[in-house]
Amino acid sequence: MRKLILVVLVALMCCVSFSLAFSKELPNEVDLQAAYCLAIVKEDLASWQAMIPDQIANERKNFPGKVHDPKTDELTYELIKETEFKLHLLQAYLTPRLQYLEPQGLLISMKRGEEDKIRSKNEVSICYDSYKDPVCKTCQDTLCRNKCTFASMDNIQRYKIKCIDENETRKRMITKCDEGLIFLPY
Repeated sequence: MRKLILVVLVALMCCVSFSLAFSKELPNEVDLQAAYCLAIVKEDLASWQAMIPDQIANERKNFPGKVHDPKTDELTYELIKETEFKLHLLQAYLTPRLQYLEPQGLLISMKRGEEDKIRSKNEVSICYDSYKDPVCKTCQDTLCRNKCTFASMDNIQRYKIKCIDENETRKRMITKCDEGLIFLPY
C-alpha cells in the first residue's frame, strides 16, 4: 500500500512539475504596449519605405513644373533609419520573451495597433478631403484647378498638418509609441 501511495505521489508531482514547466505567464503592461507599438512601427516603416518613389511620381504627375527637392528624400531616409531603430528595439525586447508568454494578449495588442493605424489614416484622410481652398472655389475647369492647387500648396499642406496634428487616434499612438519607447526597461 505504501508503495502504491508513493508511486501515486511521484506521478502527481511529475504531472504538476510538467504542467508548470510548460505553462506560460500572462504578458505584463510593457509586453502589451510593446506588441501594440510593434504593429504601428512596422506599418510606419512600410509607409516611409514606399514614400520616396511615390513622392517623386506624385510631384511629376501633379506639379509638372516643380523640381524634386532631394532634401525631401534625405528627411525620409532619416525617418526610415529612426523607424528601423524603433523596430529593432521592440523586437529585441519581445523576441526573447515570446517563448514564456501567452500569445493571445500579445496578438490582441498587435491587432489593436493595426486597427488604430488604419483608423488614424482614415480619419486624417476624411479631414483632408474635406478641405476646400477658398481661393479655388471659383475654378470650374481642370487647368484652373491645377494652377490653383499648385498656387495654394502652402494652404493645403498647413491644413493637412492640422488634420494630422488634431487626430485623437494618432495622438494616442504617439503617446504610447513615438516618445522614444521610454516604457521599455532598457
